[in-house]
Amino acid sequence: MKRLCLPLLVAACVYCTGYANNRPASTGPASTQPANPRFPIRQGGKIGFIDRLGKIVIPCEYDGWLPFREGLACVQKAGKYGYIDKAGKVVIGLKFADAGPFFGGLAPVTLDGKTWGYVDKQGKMTIPTQFREAGAFSEGVAPVRVKDGKYGYINKKGRLTVKAMFDGAWPFRNGMAAVNIGARPKEGTHLLVGGKWGFIDKGGTMVIKPQFSRAVGFIDGLALVAAGGKPSEDGFGIKGAKWGFIDKTGDYVIAPAYELALPFCDGLAAVSVKDEDDPDGETKWGFLDKQGKWAISPKYGFTLGFFDGLAAVNEALGGKYGFIDRTGRLVIEHQFDTAYPFVNGLSLVTKDDKEGYINKQGKFVRSWEYTGTGPSIWILLR
Repeated sequence: MKRLCLPLLVAACVYCTGYANNRPASTGPASTQPANPRFPIRQGGKIGFIDRLGKIVIPCEYDGWLPFREGLACVQKAGKYGYIDKAGKVVIGLKFADAGPFFGGLAPVTLDGKTWGYVDKQGKMTIPTQFREAGAFSEGVAPVRVKDGKYGYINKKGRLTVKAMFDGAWPFRNGMAAVNIGARPKEGTHLLVGGKWGFIDKGGTMVIKPQFSRAVGFIDGLALVAAGGKPSEDGFGIKGAKWGFIDKTGDYVIAPAYELALPFCDGLAAVSVKDEDDPDGETKWGFLDKQGKWAISPKYGFTLGFFDGLAAVNEALGGKYGFIDRTGRLVIEHQFDTAYPFVNGLSLVTKDDKEGYINKQGKFVRSWEYTGTGPSIWILLR
């Protein structure tokens, strides 16, 4: 049986919910596109940025990057991180051992790679480095990991508003946050293995008791959760789990009946079910509406869900990718070897020996020779 790229599934969850576990990410799909979006490209082993027309607007001189958030992007050169604006001007010098994007006017940074704090857009350290991990601010608070390894939540003054007593914590969304009791960190990674996930309110009260193998933040009143199963060796998956969606009371709105699932995005959720006609046990992906009914029947080998109104799908694992609209109509023919979701009007794809960005007409706006080096999952989070 072919294995799905679980890190990409995690990335899709990150984009839809707006958060990775205690790592900053996007605030989720927006109804309008940001002004003057920038798209990362790689030339000569270095990262630069193009505009929506494919013109290079920031030269390829960086070794790494994180997405533009609130007008600034985190970039890396010679092992140090700093921040540039959309014109490419360095506005906060490259001096950090690691850093993340801005949310709510603050970005998590570390000078020594061990303790984290937060800087504002002028580069002032407004919350001193003191935390083992620091997450994105959302709804005025951010999850942090303190010295004893427990997670809690701080406000923008750096004060704990929810006591550090959890073994895992996601940022708040829709007034609730997923927290874990009993997890252990996977050695050498930021992944959490085991334990049970529940949900707290802003006061730190456990309003949905820990009972889920995995939980993703609420979007429009529904949260994606996994029931049962055991953690896989790689730390990404949950073997034998079934996925469904709960409301804010903890009741299932969509029963846990799916092999894998992604959060709702553009009003639809991508889920997979076993293909009864496949003796090898492959799964097929389709799309549910918020009542749990099939909006698009399960017939695809793989998808990362809808973004910007389109979804990249292939007819079978290992097959060519094309794009469908929310009615299931094929609007860009199956022709790409890999295809990432549309974000801000462009999608990163590979085709034969070419890699680049296409527009919604399926035309390349800029391309370059494909080296076989895959893009970072942060491509989803521009």
